[in-house]
Amino acid sequence: MGEARRRVAVVGAGVIGLAVAAELGRRGATVTTFDPEPPGSGQSFGRVRAFRVAHPTVIGVDLAVRSLALWRRWEEQWQQPLIRSHGLLLADVERHAWAQSMARAGQPFTLPDRAAAAELCPLVAADRLDPAALIFDPQAGAIDTRATIEWLLAISGDYDWRLVPDHVVRVRPQSATGASVLLADGTEQAFDAVVVAAGAGTEALAAGLGLHLDTLPQQRTWAALRPRPPLAQTAMWMQMLPGHRYGWAQLGSDGLVAMSGDWSSNNPSDTSAGSFAAALAYAAELMPVLDPTTARSQEAQVAPVDVPGGWPFAISTTGAVTLVEGNQLFKFAPLLGRMLAAAVEGREAVGVPSFGPAAPR
Repeated sequence: MGEARRRVAVVGAGVIGLAVAAELGRRGATVTTFDPEPPGSGQSFGRVRAFRVAHPTVIGVDLAVRSLALWRRWEEQWQQPLIRSHGLLLADVERHAWAQSMARAGQPFTLPDRAAAAELCPLVAADRLDPAALIFDPQAGAIDTRATIEWLLAISGDYDWRLVPDHVVRVRPQSATGASVLLADGTEQAFDAVVVAAGAGTEALAAGLGLHLDTLPQQRTWAALRPRPPLAQTAMWMQMLPGHRYGWAQLGSDGLVAMSGDWSSNNPSDTSAGSFAAALAYAAELMPVLDPTTARSQEAQVAPVDVPGGWPFAISTTGAVTLVEGNQLFKFAPLLGRMLAAAVEGREAVGVPSFGPAAPR
């Protein structure tokens, strides 16, 4: 008789949960994914996400390069592009940190003047930019989120995988070789291993395991506007603002420009109307090409987390339970899928930060 399949539960059907489910299925596991919302909801919602190699730390650049190679592999298998690579124009008064990290990692970048910025990114008004703050990442691009979710669902369907629309309220390690999930209806199901990739819901599940995540839950507003005249092509735009805030915009395949960022504050009590108004004000200041009369908004709960050492994410293992949390993780989906699957198989992610124990009350 052949060896029994490993039974794994994945909590969360966002892009990271789907990526690890697909990778575990590829490796022969029987996978059950739990999420009360449709796949690609929560922090993975929307039409586009940004992929960028540029990071202000070398480890961030290195991880992005590894992830990009896996994105290209996904594109080869799916036989259609998932990333529209037109580059990223980034503005930061501390651009030297980005440039040094890119140079140390051996990745290409340029420091454009206003004329070059106008050609690379017609989305923004170049005459309103400080050229001393600009850096261009030619390998960056807009991720088609819907195509990515569709692709992951398609390949997961080829494996022993099922999606259960239930809410997991607690994860219990039973031993080093087993764990269970407790559902909202009070039922409990046992598995050989559990992976938690539940976005904003990860913190509560981690707390139940005695782990502390230094998160700040927020309501994040996304805005979509139509440029006038239409833009055939443009680099993405990202600006680092004072107080650990940022502004971000990119053109989708439907011709709409998606915008997000922390324009006003990191106060989770900010109203969506205020955030939407701040988005429109930011667009009016730097992107007059966008038509404010076409603006519409969408919001979601997000949970930025403080990860030490310049890493964009942390992975923790408690018995047979593995958790992941981080910031702007969509771009790392194929890499995290592999890293989390390896963790389930008992292979430690060397050097990756982990969550610490919760402080005693």
